[in-house]
Amino acid sequence: MAVIKIVPMPGASTPGPQGPAGPQGATGPQGPAGIQGEPGPQGEQGIQGEPGQSGLLSAYNASFFSTQSQTGTADSAQAMTFNNTDFSNGVSIVDNSKITITNAGKYNIQFSAQLHNNSGGSATVNIWLSKNGTALENSNTRVSVASNDPYAVAAWNFFVDVSANDYYQLFWSSSSANTGLDYQAGQTINSVYHPAIPSVILTVNQVGA
Repeated sequence: MAVIKIVPMPGASTPGPQGPAGPQGATGPQGPAGIQGEPGPQGEQGIQGEPGQSGLLSAYNASFFSTQSQTGTADSAQAMTFNNTDFSNGVSIVDNSKITITNAGKYNIQFSAQLHNNSGGSATVNIWLSKNGTALENSNTRVSVASNDPYAVAAWNFFVDVSANDYYQLFWSSSSANTGLDYQAGQTINSVYHPAIPSVILTVNQVGA
């Protein structure tokens, strides 16, 4: 086999070793943002926490009423009395008339009284609130019970700021001894049953700290 020998051309040079790397060039401008990827799958919903206890569950309240007719002497003060309890939480009746509140706070005292002119002429009835045995100024209201319209209802409420173990009383006074707070038992009239009428209904509930 013939051997071919490559002979470099006259004047040609052999490449030298590679030189060191030059300095890094300046950073080019930022390219445009890429296309947004598809959203991933939604994660599983976490377990719901238990709801907190309602504030109303901790409020103190009570409901009382009287099944006794109540009378008095003309131009004298009588405390309204109660002999029945519907329910009671932190509020009680002491000595039949003292609305005693165990815990401090702001309370709403509401009442309804069935006034009755039992005989004679018209009468004027005053009703007010007493706290710890002292009549409260600006708590009085006057009601007229006419002779030809012997029934009247007194019903309103008081907001009071209570210290622990304060007691309140509802007082009334009539210009006539013939006026009373009348209880009426349930009865059937013309085939219609009419439920009993308490002489006084009282509710008390806490409305603030």
